[in-house]
Amino acid sequence: LIGNPGTSKSMFQYYYLARLLNPDIFDPLPIKSNGSQSIPNVIIIQKGVSRMTINLIKEKESFNIKGIDDRLLELFDESTAEYWFDPDSSKTEPFYKGIKLPILITVSPNI
Repeated sequence: LIGNPGTSKSMFQYYYLARLLNPDIFDPLPIKSNGSQSIPNVIIIQKGVSRMTINLIKEKESFNIKGIDDRLLELFDESTAEYWFDPDSSKTEPFYKGIKLPILITVSPNI
């Protein structure tokens, strides 16, 4: 998802997370590129270079991790987890080499 600064790209991640946590309130999820419409069990969100958050969807729990580590992404199954990335004003890239998890990236073209 690409857009100019201040167009609520990061808020889209929160909106989508709210949809996953409250499926009874929202319409069904859109069909993903793999043909699935299922709700993932885990969402790993990387915010810049300083932190990652592990969101357990069914349990409605979140855990913050200081720092970032691509090895963490290898612990999750691509059929039950997703990786979301927001550079948060940094010039870092998302982890994508060897990662099989579906990825949602929100970024401004001027970063």
